[in-house]
Amino acid sequence: MDEDRIAGSAQRAQGSAKQAAGNLSGDAGLQAEGAAERAAGTAREALGSAKDAAAEAEDSPQAEVRQLRAEVDEISVETAAAEARVERYVRRADAAVDRRTEAVTDAVRGHPLLAVGGAALLGYLLGRLAGGDTYVYRR
Repeated sequence: MDEDRIAGSAQRAQGSAKQAAGNLSGDAGLQAEGAAERAAGTAREALGSAKDAAAEAEDSPQAEVRQLRAEVDEISVETAAAEARVERYVRRADAAVDRRTEAVTDAVRGHPLLAVGGAALLGYLLGRLAGGDTYVYRR
């Protein structure tokens, strides 16, 4: 059994797990990453299968060539489908970021004093936390 076949199976399983985690968490970036990794694993597994088949079929090269062509066609179709899914996930992630940015912008425009006060309070608290045990006024 070829190393690419084993590594491809592992990569495909890892990609499926990432995609499932992204589906559960609603993280479109993780979904896209999982889909891409799963497609790469499938391609690598098919490459390993092709290597295995090539090693076993030395007596019938024409049959092997037909099988390899079929596998390459299958990989091409799967890769195109995976790329389309990744593109969909990226568009969904971009739309979600745009919606969140718009919501924050609307909130700041609607309540500018509250936004400035919140930013000032946050800056003060971060300064106190980062300052540690130092005091401004020492005697």
